[in-house]
Amino acid sequence: MFILFANKLRFRYPLKIPLLGLLCCVHTRSLCPYVKPINWNTSHSFVRNNPLLSLLERCQSLLQLKQIQAQMILTGFINDSFAASRLVTFCALSESQALEYCTKILYWIPEPNVFSWNVTIRGFVESG
Repeated sequence: MFILFANKLRFRYPLKIPLLGLLCCVHTRSLCPYVKPINWNTSHSFVRNNPLLSLLERCQSLLQLKQIQAQMILTGFINDSFAASRLVTFCALSESQALEYCTKILYWIPEPNVFSWNVTIRGFVESG
């Protein structure tokens, strides 16, 4: 065991193996320090403050969804994984269940998240 004081390494117990002492001094931290993300959790206010996501909440048909998706593509908002997952959710779980269009969106998204894949699978399971 060793204790680190102001960049000086002191051993609490003398080491019996001389090479082990050298290895302890050479060891560096292999993981990056944890940094909390700026937007830690997307809250409901995120949906209320974004006009496209609030429109998606009130979307009633696939035609409206395609118009919202076109606006998301034009503004670059489609690259946001949360927004893209909302599109996939509407397609997979809505009453119309446009599963073919859902898979097209899912494959078109640059980096779909796990939630999007799970919602798509759920849509296929519920459709029979």
